[in-house]
Amino acid sequence: MEACTRKSLLSWAVTLLPPLILLLIPSGEHYTPSIKIFFAISIMGIAMFCLDELDNAVAGILMMSLYAMTGLAPVEVVFSPWTTPIPWFILGTLLLVTILEDTSILKRIACKCIILAGGTYSGIVWGVTFTAAISIVIVPGTWTCLAVAALCVSIIRELGFEQSRAAGGIMMAACFGFHGASAFVYSPSGMGMFLEMSRSVAVMDTNFLDYFVKNWIFLPLPFIMAFIIARLMRPEREIDGRTCFMEQLKALGPMRSSDRKVLLVLIGLMLYLFTAQWHGGNMLWGFLVAPVALFLPGLRIGRREHFSRINFSVLFFIVACMSIGTVAARVGAGSFLTDAIVPMLGGAGERSFLTIVYFFGIIVNFLLTPLAAMSAICPLLAQISLDLGVPPMMTIFSFYMGLDQLLLPYEIGTYLIFFAFGLTCLKDFVRLCGIKMVLTSLWVMLAAIPWWHAVGF
Repeated sequence: MEACTRKSLLSWAVTLLPPLILLLIPSGEHYTPSIKIFFAISIMGIAMFCLDELDNAVAGILMMSLYAMTGLAPVEVVFSPWTTPIPWFILGTLLLVTILEDTSILKRIACKCIILAGGTYSGIVWGVTFTAAISIVIVPGTWTCLAVAALCVSIIRELGFEQSRAAGGIMMAACFGFHGASAFVYSPSGMGMFLEMSRSVAVMDTNFLDYFVKNWIFLPLPFIMAFIIARLMRPEREIDGRTCFMEQLKALGPMRSSDRKVLLVLIGLMLYLFTAQWHGGNMLWGFLVAPVALFLPGLRIGRREHFSRINFSVLFFIVACMSIGTVAARVGAGSFLTDAIVPMLGGAGERSFLTIVYFFGIIVNFLLTPLAAMSAICPLLAQISLDLGVPPMMTIFSFYMGLDQLLLPYEIGTYLIFFAFGLTCLKDFVRLCGIKMVLTSLWVMLAAIPWWHAVGF
C-alpha cells in the first residue's frame, strides 16, 4: 500500500508541476494568457492520460470542463467534437466488433488459411498474419484486435504451445499483421482520427481506395515480418497441425444462419466503403447502418447485451483528445509553436522533413500514447507542413508510421493487448519490435516517401 501511495504521489507531482511552472512564466506578446492557460490544462490532461491515475474518460471530461470554465472557448466549441463523424465511426465499429466476437467467421478464416499454408509452424504464422490483416478489412477499426488476439490464444491452446517462444511468435505475427494492415487499409479510428485532428488547420479528405493507392507500398511489411518470425521463433520440433485445424474446422460444422447474415452485412459494408469515391456516399452511413441493420427484423442478430459490452469510456477519451486540437485553434496555440519551429526547419527539403517527422514520431511514442500525441501534435505538424510547402497529409502519414514503432508494450494499447495474455516474453517482444522498427524505417525512407512524392497529394 505504501509503495502504491508513493507511486501515486509521484504521478500526481509529474501531472501538476509542469502546468504550474507554465502558469508562472510571465505572459507576453506571443505567449498570451490564453495560450499559457491552454498549455497548462492540455499538458495536465495528457499527463493524466499517460500516467493512468484517473480513468481516461474522467480525465478527458475534467480537461474539457477546464477549457470551458477558464473561458478559453465556449462550451459549444469545446464539446464540438461530438458533432464530428469520428465518435460515431468508433461507436459503429465497437458495436460491429462485439457482434463479430459471437460468430465463428474469424476462426473459420484462420483455420482455412493455416490448412492452405500446410499446417506447419510457418503456415500457422502466415495464417494468423493474413487473418489479422483481413480482419481490419472486414471491420475497419483498432478494436477488432480484441477478437484477433482471443482467436490466437485459442489456436495456441489447441497446439499446446502455452508459455513458449513459439506461442509468442504466433501472438506477435498476428499483432504485426493487424498493425501492418492499418498502414494501407483506411481505419476511421486510426488514420481517420489523425486527419480529423488536423482539420482545424487543413482539411484532408480520403477514402478507402484513395488511401490504399497512396499506401499500398506498405503491404509486404507484415508478411516480411511473418517470414522473420517463422525463422526466429519456430519450435525445436516441427509440427504438423493440418489435421488439428481440419478437425477444428469440421467441429465448427456448417456456417450458422446468424454467421451468414453477419458476413453478408460485413461484405455489404466493405463494398460500400471501397466504392465510396464513385457513389459519393458518406462513409459514416456505412458504419451506422451496418450494425443497426443487424438488429432489424429479418436479421435480428444484435441483442441488448451487445450494447452493454461496449466500452463507452473510449468515446469520451477520444472526444477529449479531439477537443485539444479544437481549443488550440481557437486560442492560436498552433501558430505560437510554428512561429518558433519553422525557422529552424527552413533549410529542410520535403524528403528530409518527412524523415525528421517519422523519427520524431518514434521518439514521441516513448513519452506519449498515440492518441495523446495525435491530439497534441497533429495540428502543429499540419501547420508546419503548410508553412514549408509540404502536403500536410503526407506529413501526417509519416508521423503515423513513426508512432507505430515501439520497443515496449506500454507504448501502444493494441500491442499491450496482445502482450497482456502472457504468452510473449519481454525479451522476444523487444527483439521483434526492434527488427520491425529497423525494417519499417528503411521502408519509409527508401520506398514510401519516394512513392508519396510520385503519386502526389
